Amino acid sequence: MAAPGYDLYYLNVMAGPGQDRACLICDDPAHGWIRSTWDTQDIDDRLPFGAEENA
Repeated sequence: MAAPGYDLYYLNVMAGPGQDRACLICDDPAHGWIRSTWDTQDIDDRLPFGAEENA
């Protein structure tokens, strides 16, 4: 959680030998409903990072 007016960033790290690497994330059932609220929100104009550089 980030306080209003502050940005929050996170880094996902996948580690393991060879083909065993996988992104095995799951939502906490008590908080999974939050994803359904994203469809009604405007896309942040700061995303995607680096779009100008990759265009």
